[in-house]
Formats: sequence, structure tokens, C-alpha cells
Amino acid sequence: MRNETLLIAAATAALMATACDKASNITGPAFATGPAFALFSDKTNEQDDTWEEVVTNPCNVEPEDVLVKGTSHTVMTVTVDDAGGFHLSTSVNSNGTGVGQLTGKTYKVNDETMYMAQIPLPPTTTTFVHQVVAIGPQQEDNFVLQTRAHLTVNANLTTTAAFDRMEAKCTG
Repeated sequence: MRNETLLIAAATAALMATACDKASNITGPAFATGPAFALFSDKTNEQDDTWEEVVTNPCNVEPEDVLVKGTSHTVMTVTVDDAGGFHLSTSVNSNGTGVGQLTGKTYKVNDETMYMAQIPLPPTTTTFVHQVVAIGPQQEDNFVLQTRAHLTVNANLTTTAAFDRMEAKCTG
């Protein structure tokens, strides 16, 4: 949710790079190696953040905005492979509580975001999954919001898989 902007920006950059029609004409230095580059290899960073945002409960007769506040734990890992490419894996696990802006109902909210990318381009695979699970005071108040996106581009710059899906489900 909070870190979604960063993840979407990274996915956008990957998509833009695959769409570049002059990519085969670009020349430049070889991939960096040596001691300085080793500083960036196989690194994991972790961070905790507080956040606040509004999600919509689609399960009420009239959809209701729920103000949610919580904390997130982010883990980002970068691994460099033998071919000079790198693999980025980011996961964000969040927990919070929310209050319905019309009814005053309280919710327990769990949020998970996952982003994976393989670079250099092409070929590349990028996957993004974001899920919000909200548990209300009664079973009929429970809902799940989910977004999934995936892109695979082969070495010939041909898209071999691409989709994005958004779902809102009442689980009560």
C-alpha cells in the first residue's frame, strides 16, 4: 500500500525498457565487475514504517471508506547472477487497524505486497501482487482486495505473457 508507489515505479521502468525500439543500437560500457561492484551483490535491506490510508469496503449496501493505520515491514533483496544480471525481490508485510467512516465499525487489516524482477532486459520477468485482508466485527464485514500483474518478455522483445487483475471479494 505505502510502498506500492516504489514498486509500481520499478515495474514501469522495466516496461519502458522493454518497449524501447532503439535498444539494439545502444552501446556502452560492459557490465561493472570487481570489488566496487561486489558491494551491491547479494544484499538484503529491511525497513519498518508507519502508514495511514483509506481502503473501500465493497461489501456494505453502500461501499464504505475505511481509514486504516498500521506498520509495515519491508525486505528487499538484490542478487547478482553469473551473467551480470540481477534479481530483485521485495516483500512488504503490513498490519493495522481501521475504522469505517460511515458506520464506525473497526477492522483488523493485513496487507501483503510482493514484487519480483529479473534484469537485464531482455529477457525479463516482472511480477507484482498486492493483497489487503480486512476482518470486521461481524463475518459479513470481511473483505479482500487483490491486485496481480505479470509481464514476461523474451530475448526477441516479444511479450510472451502479460496480465493485470484487480478483485474485490466479500468473504463473510
